[in-house]
Amino acid sequence: TVELTDSGLLFSAPEAINGFNIYLPDLEGVEYFEPILQWENASKVVHDEDGMGIAIASSVAKEGSFLEIPLSVTSVENIDVIMTAFSNNTEAQLKVVVNSSMVNNETSTALPQQYTLSQNYPNPFNPSTQIEYALPKATQVTLEVFNSVGQKVMELVNGQQSAGYHTATFDASGLSSGVYLYKLTTPSFTQTKKMLLIK
Repeated sequence: TVELTDSGLLFSAPEAINGFNIYLPDLEGVEYFEPILQWENASKVVHDEDGMGIAIASSVAKEGSFLEIPLSVTSVENIDVIMTAFSNNTEAQLKVVVNSSMVNNETSTALPQQYTLSQNYPNPFNPSTQIEYALPKATQVTLEVFNSVGQKVMELVNGQQSAGYHTATFDASGLSSGVYLYKLTTPSFTQTKKMLLIK
């Protein structure tokens, strides 16, 4: 199901799902912003061609609210946003009517509420993978990769970064297959996750 909030579209699953695909058409007067995934242990892929397509996959099934897509709507006329959704081997058409008075465009570029480090995608990977993370405020950030015995093999980020959603690419072309750890560190948050390189 999808509902319109004052900042955009909120997707919910009435029953547990492991994956979800949604396609939103390119519409005049409607702009989509970076999707916010409210689903632990899940990864998402976003592609922007004649609209926005989002694919979500997880090893842990979830029901309830799991995805938010902030919107900016400039049209005062009603616009039908007709989306194609696919989950649990079922395709569905979802429809929401929007206009500029329904969506608060001030919040459409909403900042993250908390620090998060997402699971890399793809995983397993060869030779490169993407790591997404969210910062609720501007801060000093390091993002490092370690091998299975704790030796640092690469530093992906080291410096001041703005609040918002960030993506780093890890290219392991010169490394051997195996388990690697990636660690996000800020003055007030640290988290480490595993990823698997298969060549």
